[in-house]
Formats: sequence, structure tokens, C-alpha cells
Amino acid sequence: MEPATSTSTEKVVETASQSDRLVTSPDDELQAMTTISTAFRDLDHAARDRVLIWIEGRFGSGVAKTGPTAYGARSSKSVSSHTTSGASKPDTSSFQHAAELFDAVRPKGDMDKALTLAYWFQVCKAAGTFGSRVVNDELKAIGHGVSNITRAIDGLCEQRPALAMQLEKSGKSQQSQKKFKLTHEGIKRVELLLAQPQQQEE
Repeated sequence: MEPATSTSTEKVVETASQSDRLVTSPDDELQAMTTISTAFRDLDHAARDRVLIWIEGRFGSGVAKTGPTAYGARSSKSVSSHTTSGASKPDTSSFQHAAELFDAVRPKGDMDKALTLAYWFQVCKAAGTFGSRVVNDELKAIGHGVSNITRAIDGLCEQRPALAMQLEKSGKSQQSQKKFKLTHEGIKRVELLLAQPQQQEE
């Protein structure tokens, strides 16, 4: 579900990154920010955060950490606070139930819902891996089922950078069980969402 705007954003940021090795004029920098602002205009906060995470992973430090952006300070503050300090990593030991984690993260779309419950099993419960069935069953149990769990988890795997990866598949039928694991980016995504409510309350 990588937004079409990522292509234009990549082009702008890559151009800016290349010119930084030479001399970047204020006009060029303003043009880059204007283009990014236009590309982000129709994205919600969650989508903006995903693009910022992708930009940081693609281009390294100094891209998603440089102060307020033209689309509003909330997303850049979330990314900056989370990525620049190990102390900002949320404490998940207080979550005794998946519903508590879900309420703290407040995921909106199906992919983020699946991502949150995958984090519950892999990180909070220290399971190491997770399957689509257990994630789906737990989502239903807490009253937040998704329309298609397979599509949601496949979407996590198809993100660039990937938020999850398939480790193995048992059997050859369509109903065979697959084992997945969240990537570093997937874990970071959930922890970013966990940090946002705290920052909004400050």
C-alpha cells in the first residue's frame, strides 16, 4: 500500500540528498519542501508517518528528523522523538491483554490492526513469530476484526521497507499455515504509534 506520492517524494529527497553533497541553495530547499508538502496534502497522519519512516530508511538520518515540516509538526515530532532517543521506546510490560495494547496504539486501517496484534504475539508475548489465524482470532476476540486478514498481512510484507516477512509455510494447499515475523521496521512502526498519544498529551 505504498502511496503513489512516495515516488515523487523519493525523487525530491534524492535530488536534495545529492545536492547536499555539493551546495544546496535556499531556493532548491524551499522547492523540495513545497513539493513534499503538496505530495503529503491528501494523506492522513498515519500515511504521512509511514512515508516518513520509509524516507528515513531509504535515505538515512537527517531526512525525517529536521524539525517541523510544511504539513504540520505532529508527524515529524513523532518520528524525531522516536528515532533520536532510545529512551522514547515505550514500555510494553504493562500490557496484560491484547486489548490494552490495541487501545494504546489506536490502529485505524486493517494493516495497522494486524500489525498491532502481530506485535502483541511477537514482542509482548515473546512468541518470536505469529500466524495469520491467531492474529485474526485475537482481533475478533477483542472486537476489532478485519475484512481480510490474509490481505492485511500480505500488505505488511509488501511494504517497502517491509513491515513483516514470511518465514515458512506448512503444506501446499491454500489453507496451509504460514509463519510470519515482524521486521525491525514493523516493530518500530508500532512503537511509533504507541508514542503518538503520549506526545499529543504533552
